[in-house]
Amino acid sequence: MKSISPLRVLWFLLIVFVLLGGLMLVFTYLFPSGIKVTNQFSIRFPSVNDFFSKDTIQYADINSILHREKDTLLLKELNSLEDSLRVFREISRNNPSRLQYPKDNKSILYRFFDALESVEEQGASIRILHYGDSQIEMDRITGYVREQLQQRFGGSGPGLQPAVQIIPSMSIRQISSENWQRYACWGMDNSLRAEHRRYGVMLNFSEYQESASITFMVSNQAYEKARMISKVRVLIGNLESSANITLSTNKKRYGSKKAEPGGMQLLEWELDTFPKSITLQFSGGGSPEVYGIALDGKSGVAVDNMPMRGCSGTIFTRVDSALLKKSFELLNVKLLILQFGGNMMPSINGEKNAAEYGEKFYDQIAWLKSLKNDLAVIVIGLADMSKRIDGKMQSYPHIEKVRDALKKATFDANGAYWDMLEVMGGVNSMPSWVKQGLAGGDYIHFTTEGAQKISELFFEALINDYNEYRLEKRIKRLNEVSAP
Repeated sequence: MKSISPLRVLWFLLIVFVLLGGLMLVFTYLFPSGIKVTNQFSIRFPSVNDFFSKDTIQYADINSILHREKDTLLLKELNSLEDSLRVFREISRNNPSRLQYPKDNKSILYRFFDALESVEEQGASIRILHYGDSQIEMDRITGYVREQLQQRFGGSGPGLQPAVQIIPSMSIRQISSENWQRYACWGMDNSLRAEHRRYGVMLNFSEYQESASITFMVSNQAYEKARMISKVRVLIGNLESSANITLSTNKKRYGSKKAEPGGMQLLEWELDTFPKSITLQFSGGGSPEVYGIALDGKSGVAVDNMPMRGCSGTIFTRVDSALLKKSFELLNVKLLILQFGGNMMPSINGEKNAAEYGEKFYDQIAWLKSLKNDLAVIVIGLADMSKRIDGKMQSYPHIEKVRDALKKATFDANGAYWDMLEVMGGVNSMPSWVKQGLAGGDYIHFTTEGAQKISELFFEALINDYNEYRLEKRIKRLNEVSAP
């Protein structure tokens, strides 16, 4: 067998390198941005600079997040309560996961904190609605926050559920009969749109003809408090005639309630024990609309998880305002948590349309707050998101502009803002989260572990500000008592 000389191999390699170098120069000159195949995909040949330059992308160091203790700040009384408050504020000010306020005015949440305090001290009942995009699917982020609030203030159950659940939840299992028809005010499928705006508090509703059923089953994946359901309430409306709803559990039949002809009404059952399963049988009413089923405790804090895949958070004004207002009142809603922004990133190409998105988002917050005068709003901003740019995973261009637009909209509407992008570590932090198993391979969504980490950081921010409010209130009362 004839051997190949080293000189021939060398010449072959040199020719290959020359050809590749020529291709680099041609593509760099003729197609500097690559050859566009689709709106989301381009073919790009690396330039000479790409080939020889070192990787200068600095990914965020998230070690402080990974090793951060999840316990909230503990107040140690020093020489006086005033000294304790000063130390507390200093620690809170340096906390990267803090809530942010317009002009640092924390009092915008005081009415909500008053409501929390009434739950803690008087056994009242309040509700928190968590609307968001696919980041909150499966009740991952909401579930942890709910559990911590219910452990601290009382309450139980997984909260509001739709009649038809299209996305599985870790907190409750659900089986609905096949004769439900679901309608939603968001999404690309126009066949899911109703001919009216009565979408209700969950921004979707379901209707049936003649009869239907729903069975809820306690999930082994649920947090402890979510498994304890002692009150069931059904929001139903648009009844042409009276409807009967019968509730039974794996242990007992609780009988039926009658929904009268007319608009939205709330039917309620109190349970003797915490059941493993709950079945609701619906009959009559023409084509009634079921806006949600609340699975709660008899008192305390209820927290609802309402994910809307693909939604940018600019669809609330599509809902009938009178119906939504009545829902907020019947359920005693005190706080809205809005978590959006990620779905806008692929379409943002600069500061102008980022600002336009912010203006639309402001309109939504202002409209929601107008429905109930004691309604507080916290906006959780978008997470870092990465896509491949020049062959490397990098944050979407203009992601900070969208963050800034969301924050401005929130502050202009007198709401509090939680900067998830900053909390994660800032721009180019998502690859670090992926590397640690805290986010998925799409470089957009958190894993279960990552969602819990984010949940812990958000709850810490919320409860620390509540604790500070309580301490300020205590000092004020003592000063009033001691005043001559």
